[in-house]
Amino acid sequence: MQRKIHKKIKNEDLDFGMKLDFGFWEDQNQPKPRIPNPKSHALKLFLVIFIILLTSCGYEQGSIEPEYDKDGNPIFNEGDVVGHTSSADYLGLLRNITESPYTHVGILVKENGKIKVLEAVGSGVEINNFASFKSRGENGKFTVLRVKPEFQDSLKEVMDIAKSFIGKDYDDRFEPDDNRIYCSELIYKAFKRGSDAKAGKMKSLSDVLGVQKYNPIVSAVIKRKFGGKPDDILVVSPGSVMRSGYFDVIYTDY
Repeated sequence: MQRKIHKKIKNEDLDFGMKLDFGFWEDQNQPKPRIPNPKSHALKLFLVIFIILLTSCGYEQGSIEPEYDKDGNPIFNEGDVVGHTSSADYLGLLRNITESPYTHVGILVKENGKIKVLEAVGSGVEINNFASFKSRGENGKFTVLRVKPEFQDSLKEVMDIAKSFIGKDYDDRFEPDDNRIYCSELIYKAFKRGSDAKAGKMKSLSDVLGVQKYNPIVSAVIKRKFGGKPDDILVVSPGSVMRSGYFDVIYTDY
């Protein structure tokens, strides 16, 4: 199998929500002059240094060398995340909306020594042969991610949660409950509930769509499915899962 190294992608999911005011303190008795407050500046300097140190420890997606079997094929593990460009996205609509080549994701499971894919597809959440997953991707291409080593101890719990969704119907309305599940929601919820690793980030459908929400085809779908209110719908896209800095790329032929 061909392998090439994936470029590093900065983690978009670490948002510390901290905004600092770098203005000067003003003396209330003499409001016109802008007088620096030494204590305030010392505190601000400390906060700046703290944020730099904090963000320097943030997770960044990298690439690691997998092990290979005797035939030279990379060895994938249960709990690895796999993504591809679904051949069903024949118009490239989802790719344009999410600005990512990935339109479908699943998580790998091991059954009787064979690696298969647990995924949410049109017929529901089920386990399929890896060959089936690959055949449904455009030109048979796919990428496999592995959660970083410091989070691998929680993979059993992640897999237990992922498998608990088996048999659920496919969710084509992005509903927040567990009654029905879509592909990236399955991965997102399994890691969110079973691990400290984040597999993607929830955003409003409006934010995910961006300017594409003005596309006549897209707006018609939104109106039919969601009543034309994308701001009220939270979604996690396959592209967001595949960009997560909590994972490393172990194989890609993109």
